[in-house]
Amino acid sequence: MKNKRSRTPQAGSKPDLYLRADKKLRNIALILTVIFSAVGISVIVYFRDAMAQARLIEDDNPVAALEILMGFMDHAFVLFLILTVPAVVSGVSMFRTSRLAYKTGRFPPPGTRVIKDTKLLLGKAAKRRGIAGMIVSTLLMAGMLLFTIFLFYVLRFLMPQLA
Repeated sequence: MKNKRSRTPQAGSKPDLYLRADKKLRNIALILTVIFSAVGISVIVYFRDAMAQARLIEDDNPVAALEILMGFMDHAFVLFLILTVPAVVSGVSMFRTSRLAYKTGRFPPPGTRVIKDTKLLLGKAAKRRGIAGMIVSTLLMAGMLLFTIFLFYVLRFLMPQLA
């Protein structure tokens, strides 16, 4: 059995400081997670049904099968855009928090609410966390936007040429 680290400080060491969790924020995060998971699952189920319909008629009428898939892709693109917005908003929020952590030298920065009890980082550790957060949030936002542009390009320019 592993020894659990206690939060009580050792003799001669500084005690760790923790930021207490905000239960209301935790509930909001849980509700949003359930909602977006349900939307994602519905997209998967819809995609599976569209694929099954296309497979049934692909031998008899390949053009109709492609039209079914094209209709699905238009719907999927709209749903993907809807799911991209929260990811970009999260990236902006994460960048803002990380920039504040870098400037103040404290992570999480002052005034930040958390969904889990969080150990406060001070000094260089907080600045490193801030830099890492800014890099990750930039990659998240750029990745989502580039994937959306790529999906739009595939749907609008490449798929019609296959028909």
